[in-house]
Amino acid sequence: MMEKKLVTVKLVDFGDYMGEKFIPTGKVDFDESLFSESELNVMNEVAVSFEDLNVNSIVHESHKEKAWSDNIEEMKTINYSYGFELKLL
Repeated sequence: MMEKKLVTVKLVDFGDYMGEKFIPTGKVDFDESLFSESELNVMNEVAVSFEDLNVNSIVHESHKEKAWSDNIEEMKTINYSYGFELKLL
């Protein structure tokens, strides 16, 4: 997205650490017609679920998921089927 200049990256002080925040450039509008109603609902649910969490919180919570614990030892790629078992959402 950076290469296509759709976002810029801003260094942000999050209190206990510095991090990057992706800022849309406004060059492309969101086109709802590209997604089904179900997909839009899922994106909205994810946005609402994560809106008050910072990166560290999301990482901490994601490491409690079965997908992480089942695959971390061998550092395997996590299969999409684990998505049906997520507790975080």
